[in-house]
Amino acid sequence: MKKVMRSLVLIIIALLIIPTATCWANLIQNPGFELGTGADADNWNQWSAERLDEFPYSPSSWSLHSWAWDGTGDAGAWQGISVTSGTKLSFTGYIMSPSEGGYHKDPLAGGAEAFFEIEWWQGSTKLDSVKSAASLMGASDWTLYSVAGIAPEGTDSARFICKLQSASGSSGDVYFDNLEAGIIPEPGSLILIGSLAIGLFGLKNRFGK
Repeated sequence: MKKVMRSLVLIIIALLIIPTATCWANLIQNPGFELGTGADADNWNQWSAERLDEFPYSPSSWSLHSWAWDGTGDAGAWQGISVTSGTKLSFTGYIMSPSEGGYHKDPLAGGAEAFFEIEWWQGSTKLDSVKSAASLMGASDWTLYSVAGIAPEGTDSARFICKLQSASGSSGDVYFDNLEAGIIPEPGSLILIGSLAIGLFGLKNRFGK
């Protein structure tokens, strides 16, 4: 009886954990820009951005490079997924801007601003967006940034964006790497799973005596 109860408890706990683990699976494809041909990274839609191997964030060998020069406007890369209204997503990763100066090595200046953004879409119509509360302006070593948001009513897709926003007089280089996105579970779901797990362990101990 003891062995049967132990096996039953372990099976049920595994079944409870699997959905939660799935929620935290990385939704970003090619998150370290390792896959691609030359400057083009697989799975990413790029504008004024390129895949480079000059400033990778360990353990990557590549990163996404974007640049701001006077009059170039926004730059970056994005990829999208299908979602439904009410889905809460998180998007995190590392951003840096070199301080050395020179080709591909100029620090951001003149109001250039790098950040992560999530856009909510319905078909070809953009419904809303949310960007990371903090952004990179000026020279900086690799720093972790994040953004999270809830899909509004009518959403059928979301876009994860690495963005460099610039205006007249902006300049500099920025790099993005080691990205991760996931679905944030509802707090009630986590409480339920935790309660069930505690209860099952209690049964296991009771029958195991």
